Amino acid sequence: MSWLLREVRPPLGTAPAPVVSVCVPVLDGGERLNELVDALLCQRADFPDGLEVLLADSGSQDGAFRLALERHPQVRGFAVAPRRFNHGLVRNEMGKLARGQLLAFLSQDAIPQPGCLTKLAQTLAEDPELAGVYARQVARPSADPLVQRRLEKWTPQGSEPVRQELSNQSWEQQSPREKMRVARFDNVCSMLRGDLLAESPFEEVDFGEDILWGAAMIRSGRAIAYVPGAIVEHSHKPEFRASFERNLAAHIQASRDFGLDAVPNLRDLPSALLSGVPADLEAGGPAWAMKGIPRRAAELAGQWLGGRRGRAQRKARK
Repeated sequence: MSWLLREVRPPLGTAPAPVVSVCVPVLDGGERLNELVDALLCQRADFPDGLEVLLADSGSQDGAFRLALERHPQVRGFAVAPRRFNHGLVRNEMGKLARGQLLAFLSQDAIPQPGCLTKLAQTLAEDPELAGVYARQVARPSADPLVQRRLEKWTPQGSEPVRQELSNQSWEQQSPREKMRVARFDNVCSMLRGDLLAESPFEEVDFGEDILWGAAMIRSGRAIAYVPGAIVEHSHKPEFRASFERNLAAHIQASRDFGLDAVPNLRDLPSALLSGVPADLEAGGPAWAMKGIPRRAAELAGQWLGGRRGRAQRKARK
């Protein structure tokens, strides 16, 4: 029984508890949601004890959640009142209701590629000191060159897991940028130990519950790993308003919780705007470099305003 989630379809039968449970918050997921569930269930064969999938819907109107349950009888479905939805709380409650030892969290529009969950689970099994791991994101095939280039920079290729932990310096001695680098954890596609989430749950926030959890793990002396061999397909269309709002939310948090102000002053905007032109030229040529300028302007505006609001909230805490 959960105070937040109402189970609309319980698990089938009395099969042994799986090693991995996959938790996906849902809101109007569209056909992409069913692609995700199909991709997850295709990876069941990688786990001898099976794979559990939980979907928690917060008021969808597009029918995708209902269709996913109709298509896949083995999927567990939950409902949460939209007014009660919170990124941290919903994931915590899903973790409590899951039966697996390891918990994977995915965004509803992120499609895990073959072997993704196996590689995450293997990395955790091979290194008991790891609190959690997260996957590499690749752009959708339809994504334009600028989206592809930026995602490649955000989650680069590699052959081995990249371990994140404090070295010689304490957390307080790290620069704001270094704090964010070492604490980075991404619930677009992540996996962590269920008993650890019970001990150290996600914070009750509407944005950035993943990196805050990563920071808590690092500060406690644990480690996190980026696993580039575990791949998930995930990218967004370059819509100005959505880009502004994502950057606004991210940089409120970056400033408030980590002390990072990426664009501290309006006078920094022109140089920041032009600094990305060479990379855009390399990615797609002159035409795409021109298209990159207004996109970057929306991002930078969100970063500047987010930093300003984050600084105000940081000061209010003192």
